[in-house]
Amino acid sequence: MATLKDIAQRAHIATSTVSRILNYDPSLSVNDETKKRVFAIAEELNYQKPVRKNVPARSTRIGVILWCRRERELQDLYYSSLPSTWESKNMLNTTNVT
Repeated sequence: MATLKDIAQRAHIATSTVSRILNYDPSLSVNDETKKRVFAIAEELNYQKPVRKNVPARSTRIGVILWCRRERELQDLYYSSLPSTWESKNMLNTTNVT
């Protein structure tokens, strides 16, 4: 399978330039002839963009500090309702609450 490096060597340009051309980078300023040459070489070598591995989504971490005694936490409706609120909002499936 062809790589960006293979295309760059054939086109006599930098690998990063090949990457930017194949990804249609709008900030790249190269002439149309170079772009056409890169696309032609990529097609000739049957270049395929690499498939991204299944990367797990990032999770957000939230730290919770309860500033009260354990007895008050158990007696006070506000403090005792926090975990069930997070669960009902489905926050625990997408965040790490510590």
